[in-house]
Amino acid sequence: GSIGVEWVNNYHGRARDLRNCDENAERFYDELDGTREFNWGNDLAWDQDFEEPEDNYYVDDVDIVFFSGHGSPNSILFGVDTNNNGTAGSSSMRLGDNDCEWIVLDACQCLDEAHRLAWQATFRGLHYILGFHTNADDSRNRGKYF
Repeated sequence: GSIGVEWVNNYHGRARDLRNCDENAERFYDELDGTREFNWGNDLAWDQDFEEPEDNYYVDDVDIVFFSGHGSPNSILFGVDTNNNGTAGSSSMRLGDNDCEWIVLDACQCLDEAHRLAWQATFRGLHYILGFHTNADDSRNRGKYF
């Protein structure tokens, strides 16, 4: 299978900076046995990589993708918004119509209980979305143990 990771530590004032998302994502990337397609971080991690139509060239072009960074109910947050709005969520993601089967969102509250049904529209062949409905700590090992 093919693997992609994106992570954000530097939020440029959009949110509190994190310290361990790079190590967390890279440990996930290194632990899996498969074709490593992309590892984009900080200002190279963009919300449109997760959104149509760009996702077919990035996130939806790998079997499993891992995002490590900030989240909020029903979305994940990126450090830059110069290419779009810097947020990707259920209203803009449509995954699995190309290749993506699993997505891991290592981000706080992105699968918040009150908004979980909104993610149904994301499934276009996608098998699972894994993430937190609570807060998560800024871990550097969670990706490895996953």
